[in-house]
Amino acid sequence: MTLACLAIPVLPLLAFIALLLGGHWLRGRSHAVALAAAGMSFALSVAAAVEVVSSGPVHVALYTWIGSGSFVVRLGLFVDRLTVVMLVMVTAVSGIVQSYSVRYMQGDAGYSRFFACVSLFTGSMLMLVMSDNLLMMFVFWEAVGLCSYLLIGFTYERKAAGDAAVKAFWVNRIGDAGFLLAVMLAWTTFGTLDSLAIMREAGRHAGDTVALFGTLGSVNTLTLITLLFLCGALAKSAQLPFHVWLPNAMEAPTPVSALIHAATMVTAGVFLIARFAPLFDLAPVTLNVLAFVGAGSAFFAAAVSMVQTDIKRILAYSTMCQLGYMMLACGLGAYGLAIFHLVAHAAFKSLLFLTAGTAIEGVAAHEALMESERPGRWLPARFWLLWISGVALAAMPPLVLLSGGKGLFHLASPADHGHPVFWALAWATALMTIVYLLRLIGTAELRSGVDATPLRLLSPRALGFVGGTAGVVVLATVWSPLAGWAWFERFMASALPSPLRGASPTTAEGTLALAAVTVAALTFLAAAWGGLRAALRRRVAAAPGLWERWGATAYVVVLNRGYVDEIYQAALVRPTLSLARWLSDSFDAGVIDRAVNGIGEASEHFGRWLSESIDLGVIDRAVDGFGAAVTSVGRWMRQMQRGQFHDYAIAVLLGVILILGFYLAAG
Repeated sequence: MTLACLAIPVLPLLAFIALLLGGHWLRGRSHAVALAAAGMSFALSVAAAVEVVSSGPVHVALYTWIGSGSFVVRLGLFVDRLTVVMLVMVTAVSGIVQSYSVRYMQGDAGYSRFFACVSLFTGSMLMLVMSDNLLMMFVFWEAVGLCSYLLIGFTYERKAAGDAAVKAFWVNRIGDAGFLLAVMLAWTTFGTLDSLAIMREAGRHAGDTVALFGTLGSVNTLTLITLLFLCGALAKSAQLPFHVWLPNAMEAPTPVSALIHAATMVTAGVFLIARFAPLFDLAPVTLNVLAFVGAGSAFFAAAVSMVQTDIKRILAYSTMCQLGYMMLACGLGAYGLAIFHLVAHAAFKSLLFLTAGTAIEGVAAHEALMESERPGRWLPARFWLLWISGVALAAMPPLVLLSGGKGLFHLASPADHGHPVFWALAWATALMTIVYLLRLIGTAELRSGVDATPLRLLSPRALGFVGGTAGVVVLATVWSPLAGWAWFERFMASALPSPLRGASPTTAEGTLALAAVTVAALTFLAAAWGGLRAALRRRVAAAPGLWERWGATAYVVVLNRGYVDEIYQAALVRPTLSLARWLSDSFDAGVIDRAVNGIGEASEHFGRWLSESIDLGVIDRAVDGFGAAVTSVGRWMRQMQRGQFHDYAIAVLLGVILILGFYLAAG
C-alpha cells in the first residue's frame, strides 16, 4: 500500500515531466500521457479509500529532508478518511476536465503545455492533501499557486489574461505570507512541524500566549496561529477581502475555470481548516472570525451574482458563495458538513462550468446571455446539462445545509445557541442562490448570428458520455442527504471532530420535510420570479420614490461588485504607486543619484590629482631620467670606439696590469 499511496501524486508529476521534455514530439497526443496518469491515480485513490476504511489510516515515512540541530523535517504521506475523500474528488474531477479538454483545446498552439500544467497542478494538489508536515504542505501550497498563475495566464498573449494571472499571484502571495508565519510560529510553539504531533499537543498549549505587542499586551498562541492559517485559507478560497482575483480568473480557458473553481485551488483553504480542526476548536475567536467572514462572503457573492450579466462571472461568484457556506460551517464547528458540501460542490460545479462552456460557444461570440429577447421555448434541448447542473446548484444549500439534525441552519439558528446574524445570512443567501441560478438557466437560450464563432467542443458522443457521467455524479451527490446524512458524518467521525452545537443526527430525521421544503422553495421562487418580471414589464413608469432610489443605489453598488476593486485601487494601489513615485523622485533622484554622482565626481578629481602629481611628477620623471642616463652612458661609450690602434693597445695593457694586480693581491 505504501507504493500505491506514493504513486497517486507521483504519476501526474511524472506526466508533467514527460510532457515538459517530450511535448514538442508528442504534440497532439499529449493528452494520452496526462489522461493515463489521471486515470491510474483515480484507481489508486479508490483503492486507498478501501484500504483506509478497512484497516485505518496509512502513514508513509519517506526520508529526512532537513536535519540541523533540533530542526528536523521528515517528509511523509498521511492518508486518512479526510485525505481519501479529497484524493478521489481531485483525481475524478481532474480526469473529467482533461477528457473535456481533449477536443476543447484541439488545434491550440499550447496544447502540450496545457496538459503539462494541468498534470503539475493535479500532482501538487494531491501532494498538498497527503502531506504529513507543515513545511511540505506549504511547498505544495505554493506549487498550486504557481500552477494557477500559469493556467490563468495560459493565453499570455492577451493582456487581460496576463493581468488576471498577476492579480491572482499577488493576492495569494499576501495570504501565503500569513501561512508561512503560521508555520514559523508553530515550530517555535510545538518544536515540530509534524501535523499529527501538533494536533496531539494542541491541548497542552491552549493557555500559551505570545507577546505580539511587546509590553502592551499578549495574544493567545493558538489564536494567532489559527488566524495566520486563516489568512492563507481565505486567500486561496477567495473569501472576503481576498476574493478579487477569482472573477478575473475567468480569463482562463473554460476547462481551467472548471478545474480551479471545482476541486483544486479554491478548496485547499477549506481542507486546511478541516485538517487542523483540533487547533481551530481551541481558538473560539478564530472560529467567530471564520463564521462571520464565511457568512459575509456567501451573502456578498450571492447578491453580486443576482445582477451580473456575464455567465462566467456568475459562476465565479457562485463559487465564492458556496465556499462561504463551507467556511461558515467550519466556523460553527461542522467540519464534516463543510467537507460534504465541498465534495458535492466539486461534482456539480465542474459539470456547470463545462456545460457553461458549451453554452458560451453556442451563442454569438459573447457571454452576456441576459440581455437578449427570449425565444418561444423556455430552454433549448441542447442545454439540458446546463439545466441539470444549475438546478443541482440551486438545490444545494437547502439540501445539504438543512440535511440531518446537525445542518448548518440548525447550528446557526438562535434556538441552538447560534448567532442571529448567521441564521439570517444563511437563509437569505440560500434564497438568493436559488433566484440567480434560476435566472441564469432560464435565460441561457440558443442564439445565432453573423458573428457566431466556430464551435470547438467535444463530439456529440463524447459530450454525452462526459456530461452524462458528471450528471449522474451530481445527482447522486446532491440528493444523497435524502439517503441519510448520518452515514457521511459517521464515515468522517474518525478524521473530523463533531459539531460544537446542535442535536445528534438520525438517519431518517428531516428527510420528508427536507424534500418538501426544497421542492416548495424552488417552485415558489421560480413562480415568484416569473410573476415579478411580468409585473415589472407591465408597470407604468412613475416618478421614483424613496425606496426606488435606495433600490437603484443598492443595485448600482452590487452591479459594480461592491466597488471592492475600486477601494483597493484608492486605498492600496494608488498610494503605493504614489509613494514609489515620490521615492523615485525624491530619495532615488535626490539622495541615491546625488550620492552616486558625488562619488563619481570625487573619484574623477582624485584620478586627475593622481595623474598630475604621481604620474607626471614621479613616474614620468623617473622613466625619463632613466632614459636620459642610458643615453648619456651610450654616448660616452660610443666615444671610446674611435678606431685608433694605440688606444686599443693601451686598453689591453691596462687590462693585463689590472688582472695581474688582482691575482697578486689575492695571493
